[in-house]
Amino acid sequence: MVKCGKEGVTIEMKGRIFTPEFKLSVVRAVFSGEMSAVPLYRDNNLSDSCIHTWKKFYRLKGEAAFTTPTIARRVQYLITLPI
Repeated sequence: MVKCGKEGVTIEMKGRIFTPEFKLSVVRAVFSGEMSAVPLYRDNNLSDSCIHTWKKFYRLKGEAAFTTPTIARRVQYLITLPI
């Protein structure tokens, strides 16, 4: 969550942080047909929206989608949102 206040802009992250390698392995498994998304949700305790978002990023940028730091990616996404 991005907050603006007297101290400036701060970013608070909730939840777990996954490595780029983990995200890439999950997305590759789904796209290759090795596994469907449902077992991946259950086996790794992930939400369907989490995997959906990773797939979306992968379709847009390929493997480079997971090479930038998570915080930077979130800030970049927030900057592109219409006001």
